[in-house]
Amino acid sequence: MYSPNVNTPCSLNLSSLILMWEGSALISTPPFPTVTVILQDLGLRGMPLIREDLIAVQVRSIPAEGTEKEGPAAVGGLGGSEASEIKERPPAPLLNMVKSSCISLDLIVAHVVSLYRLMDSKSKGIPTLSSFSSGSGKVLTIDVVCNPFAPDARRFVYFQGFHDASNVKAELSIQAHFEWFTRLTQRWTCSSLCCIFVRYVIPAMLKQKISEMLLPDGTVVELKDLHVHAIFFRAPPQERRHTFQFKTSYTSRIEDIIETVEKPANPDAPASKQFCTHNVLVCHKSGAVIDFCGGQFTGNTDQPHWFPSFDAMVASGTLPGDVLIFEASPQSEIDEQIERDESSARAYLKMTGCNDKRPAKFAKRAVENATRGWDGVCRQCFGTCENLFACSRCKEVKYCGKLCQKRAWRKHKHLVIGTHSGTFQADEALGVYLLRVIPLYHKSSVVRSRDLKVLEPLDIVIDVGGVYDHSKLRYDHHQRGFAETLSEVGYSTKLSATGLVYRHYGREIIKTLHPSLPEDIVPWVYSRMYGAFVEAIDGIDNGVEVVPKGASPMYRDGSGLSARVGRVNKRWNEEGGGTEDERFEVASAMAGSEFESVLKGIVESEVPARVLVEEAVKARFDVHEGGEIIKFPSGGMPWKGHLYEIEEELKLDGVVKFVLYTDQAGMWRVQAVTVKGTAFTNRVGLMEEWRGVRDEELSGKSGIEGCTFVHNSGFIGGNKTFEGALKMAVKTLAAGK
Repeated sequence: MYSPNVNTPCSLNLSSLILMWEGSALISTPPFPTVTVILQDLGLRGMPLIREDLIAVQVRSIPAEGTEKEGPAAVGGLGGSEASEIKERPPAPLLNMVKSSCISLDLIVAHVVSLYRLMDSKSKGIPTLSSFSSGSGKVLTIDVVCNPFAPDARRFVYFQGFHDASNVKAELSIQAHFEWFTRLTQRWTCSSLCCIFVRYVIPAMLKQKISEMLLPDGTVVELKDLHVHAIFFRAPPQERRHTFQFKTSYTSRIEDIIETVEKPANPDAPASKQFCTHNVLVCHKSGAVIDFCGGQFTGNTDQPHWFPSFDAMVASGTLPGDVLIFEASPQSEIDEQIERDESSARAYLKMTGCNDKRPAKFAKRAVENATRGWDGVCRQCFGTCENLFACSRCKEVKYCGKLCQKRAWRKHKHLVIGTHSGTFQADEALGVYLLRVIPLYHKSSVVRSRDLKVLEPLDIVIDVGGVYDHSKLRYDHHQRGFAETLSEVGYSTKLSATGLVYRHYGREIIKTLHPSLPEDIVPWVYSRMYGAFVEAIDGIDNGVEVVPKGASPMYRDGSGLSARVGRVNKRWNEEGGGTEDERFEVASAMAGSEFESVLKGIVESEVPARVLVEEAVKARFDVHEGGEIIKFPSGGMPWKGHLYEIEEELKLDGVVKFVLYTDQAGMWRVQAVTVKGTAFTNRVGLMEEWRGVRDEELSGKSGIEGCTFVHNSGFIGGNKTFEGALKMAVKTLAAGK
């Protein structure tokens, strides 16, 4: 950041930096004036900021002693009378958080948004991009860091510099500085990134880099105080064991902040002033939540406010019900709690410090919970009560009163899936099941209606509504003109609700159900699963016949999934048997069970088979110099489809003629490869004179010892040894040339 005047030192105090996941309301916690920036306003005018990335940040700049300017227009030590003195300077970054090549994080972090502006009486002290772009000649500096790894290729951007409003489009520059942060993050794991950033990057790294990063023109900036009030992380499913998924917002009142002054171990080092509050919720290894508030003033960095033991506790959660809460509070409050000796049902563990290096008057309280631990305990205030009432939606979580439920609702509520009412089909039944596989919708309830007013507020809607818009989470296929297919992976069948859900969430569903699946094989499984299972659901729901147009099928299949789901619906004259919604849940579970069964077969059987086939094709010259024979370690695995695909990928169409493998008795088989798309036409069949002949007679005719048989069609034969089977294939190939 630049001082408005190169001769005027400026000390920066980031007094409140607040990131909120939902809502656009700003939180004004400090008891002093702030400069407020609404990033949504900036986002509407071309800057790549979205509601899900950064909502609101508050920043205040305090002039160094003796440099304050008079008048209401003074912001950042810059008075309104100095506008004509501002010269354009080369843009430079303030602080940039970037993705290290070794860390796979979807990171949502607000660092710094600083806004310095000459304001007159008309601006009323609230600078916005609209007033800045009015061509009034006023001066603005904007430093923005936003999410580079969110969907839709959103990027980190940097806008900084002193610019004349009339030439803002030409002067705003986008800068990305990766090197210094990449070097830093390579030294720590994902789970440590939160504390590393707060402990080192802000107070230490920023101070070390401030001269070269911020002030290339030599301007002196003294960084005295740095407060970071909220940093949240969100990680993709495969990384959640070691990182945090953001699920709630957190605000800190200024009176809750505990400030302490500790003497450093080194008497020559400057004193360190720290404050900290923690509200850490850790729920299962597959998903964790952390609300964090804390900071450290520059000085002694040996006193952390994020303690290493927290990482271990995060990683140790094994039950979905496990909860750990850490809070900093005055010692007097802890003493009172211990003196009161709360009931064991609240399961409080209290101690007067986190570790040897804790700041004074800090304490840790851990609330450890398993499912049975909540009996008689309010899930919001942890108070004991005999007459708790259950949440009307989930019927499980209990509260002591409406006030606690209202306070907990934002954390407790689950997203709602919408679909149509009435007779259900396999596409929406399976679509709902697939959505519930995704952690975001794992506990979602379903609302079934055709009333658009009922559907409109729901979080995601499938198979109803007449709209397909992924950005709005609306997935219907009944509207006029809809002709979407999964053409991106080579399929041409019109998509149903299941197909639309699978198109956008299929890869995540596969990785959630099979987290150990290698990343590079997921696209193949995604395509294979669509063709093996999902495409049939799409085709049947859209009335796409399997037989060519105009031809009549030889028979109707009433045993398929779509037919069986249809039979779960209530018959016209059936009485009892459960409500429509209850039947829908039965159908959804049935469809999902079959989806998972087919996927399991692909992942656990076809994927290993594909690997073996690929290895065999690449090693074909080790079997025979002609490269037309491949060898498998054993038989029984599916190989034909993989062979065709791998030949096509390697541009070897039709090269392999025979496959060798062992049977259950330990004998060797030699099997001809069929022409792709046919069942009985071989690329090269075993020799005509061998067909239908067995054992010694076959060995005599072929001149090869150990022969056992050759099928009448010539597609397969046998030999007692590998060498004999190989000779049968080689002799056949030689005879045909």
